[in-house]
Amino acid sequence: MKAYYQNTWETRGDQPYGNNGIFIKYRHKDDPFILLDFVVIDDVCVRITRLMPKEMLSMMISTLNEENYRENENVWVTKDMKTKITAKVEKDKFLVLIYDPIL
Repeated sequence: MKAYYQNTWETRGDQPYGNNGIFIKYRHKDDPFILLDFVVIDDVCVRITRLMPKEMLSMMISTLNEENYRENENVWVTKDMKTKITAKVEKDKFLVLIYDPIL
């Protein structure tokens, strides 16, 4: 995973997550306000969290609507039906996108 993201993203470190997991953090090289966090358990990515400035909200909503099925106001499902994407605004500053696999 690190080899794939190293061109555009720089690592912010990683830390243990539970007994057999790891929490890996990245920051975008061109825009340090865009963060990507992975939760990996037993070598399987179980959650991706993407944080970005709230100003990107309308652009990201448009992109999500074009590329995915809208389930309700803040939830989309990818067209391959493998991932649920939840969007929320935190602290009235950050757009948070949470990617969860559909099991």
